[in-house]
Amino acid sequence: MRALPDLRRRAGGDPRLRTEDGALKVVDLCSGDGGFSRYALETGHQVFRFDDNPRFANVPRTFQKDVWDFDADTFADADVLLASPPCQWATVPSIGAHWTGGYRAYQPKDAETIRLWALAQHCLEIVRDSKIPIAVMEQLEGLSGKLLTERPTGKVWLCQYGDTRAKPTLLWGRFPEGFEFKKCHNGNPDHASAPRGSKTPGSTQGMKGSARRADMYFLGRYLFQCLEGPKP
Repeated sequence: MRALPDLRRRAGGDPRLRTEDGALKVVDLCSGDGGFSRYALETGHQVFRFDDNPRFANVPRTFQKDVWDFDADTFADADVLLASPPCQWATVPSIGAHWTGGYRAYQPKDAETIRLWALAQHCLEIVRDSKIPIAVMEQLEGLSGKLLTERPTGKVWLCQYGDTRAKPTLLWGRFPEGFEFKKCHNGNPDHASAPRGSKTPGSTQGMKGSARRADMYFLGRYLFQCLEGPKP
């Protein structure tokens, strides 16, 4: 494991953090396979993951807890809060599976769509109302930017942080100093081409199983590197 960076003293490190030994307390809600907080764990920070889906029970540092048990005050002593509620209810490819009512009517088809919509809203309220210095929620681009009660803080493309896929993603919250909302566009050769129905290597359609899910590792790595500040 690489040496733990001293986030308090390094020039350019974020001054809002309340760390005493360089290690941050990181809370990861709806953590899934842990991609968003994986870099933090690799570099020695205290990571607490929460996800009640049994398929993620064996992911390191995961506690099987329902996020509905938490509110904005639950993690008052944390330094970083991450949230990745399931986004399949709102992504563009799944709109037809979850919504009906005609053009921009956005009527949910079933109770599961309503449940996921409410969960995303609950996570957003935790991020918004918490006093944690750095708090970020992500959702792949889609209806969440329209149907949640607050507009996104910004939009990024995951390919700009190291992913092979474009993956335009909406972000809400409070970010480290120096964090850039990096943009891209369809057709740019820096990410795999993925025409609908294709299975281009490196694209989501060309992947199998859990690899198809958007991996927030690269975005999480960039976020924590912003917290670390420039290398001495």
